[in-house]
Amino acid sequence: MALITINGISLDPVAQSDALKAARLESPDASRSNYVLIQTSGPLSDEQKEELARLGVEIQEYVPENTYLCRYGPSDLDAIRALPFVVWADVYLEGFKIAPSLRAATPDAATSVLPTAVPRSPSRKPREVDVVLHDDVDASAEPVREQLAAAAGVDPDELQVGRTKVRLTVQEGELPKLAALDDVHHIEPVPARQLFNNVARPILHADVVVNGTQYQGDGEIIAVADTGFDKGSTSNVHPAFTGRVAKLYALGRTSPAKSNDPHGHGTTSTSRRGRRGTRARPNRRTWPRWRSAQRSRSRWSGAIRREPRSRTTST
Repeated sequence: MALITINGISLDPVAQSDALKAARLESPDASRSNYVLIQTSGPLSDEQKEELARLGVEIQEYVPENTYLCRYGPSDLDAIRALPFVVWADVYLEGFKIAPSLRAATPDAATSVLPTAVPRSPSRKPREVDVVLHDDVDASAEPVREQLAAAAGVDPDELQVGRTKVRLTVQEGELPKLAALDDVHHIEPVPARQLFNNVARPILHADVVVNGTQYQGDGEIIAVADTGFDKGSTSNVHPAFTGRVAKLYALGRTSPAKSNDPHGHGTTSTSRRGRRGTRARPNRRTWPRWRSAQRSRSRWSGAIRREPRSRTTST
């Protein structure tokens, strides 16, 4: 049957049915969790979704392949399993929650929900992780924060709370305790931030010092190819572009030649590339028009004089 893949971890619930039973990962009911996975024979129709809803199923997200992560308050799984379009249904397994890169296991074992044959001793290695919660869980709720802190063995004040996730540092060996919490959707490592904009400079032979450089783009002419520019005029423009539009070229709509922007994307792109202190956004008289207009297939090319970056104050 089809694989279910969540957080880099895969399971074929039909082909691996015996292994799930042997590992005692097949639940008779949903009494221990408010979240279930339902794999179906194909994409759900509206009628099938309504049938699930009548049983108390609230679909939260689609999971490949043909699987749905759902909130389910009742404990009876047999009612769901008996539906003709349901291939497999069970509680949301803890084995999906910890990302493979956070597991002290071999690569094959790290991408499986099944437990390792030889469990390893818990590691005390500190890990900075994001604990992502289910869609209906309020990360800022005090009971949620207290549960997470207790499971991780940290002070609640150390948690960095976002809208749907909580960032914390935890010993690797404590991650299963976090995964055991029903509110947790998955746990992922915090990525190391790395700048990649140093790649283009050598290609362009622009070997300049970033901090304190004298090169700010003052007087440079840049070109923007997009859906058009404002009203298609080099003079009747928003104050942010007064005296700055050098030339407009109608490359897509040539008969008759039109370089205005009924869609608005080109005007927005141009404002981001050549903005200055004035509120650089599409003209208010143009804004409602391009918001509702259909996407134009035409292309245009325009050139504007770029202001020094140090003088840019708009956001």
